[in-house]
Amino acid sequence: MSDDQSALDRLIALVPPPAEPVFGTGSWEELTADTGVRFPADYMAFIERYGRCEFARWMGIYDPREPPKEGEWDLALWGGGVP
Repeated sequence: MSDDQSALDRLIALVPPPAEPVFGTGSWEELTADTGVRFPADYMAFIERYGRCEFARWMGIYDPREPPKEGEWDLALWGGGVP
């Protein structure tokens, strides 16, 4: 394994992204403007490859650009975010 591989590259080699990932419809810029939350670059890169997904049926990864469904948490309610 090369030291210059990113963690995302190593994950993709072990667990390929879905053939048809499910993505949110908004942009990262809109999400930041709406919530005040800036997500880490590696998280955004992960979402751009895998979309909303689940690993081993127990660890779900949510695309925050996707509007929440009834009963799901709403990121906009967190308010304030990271400056």
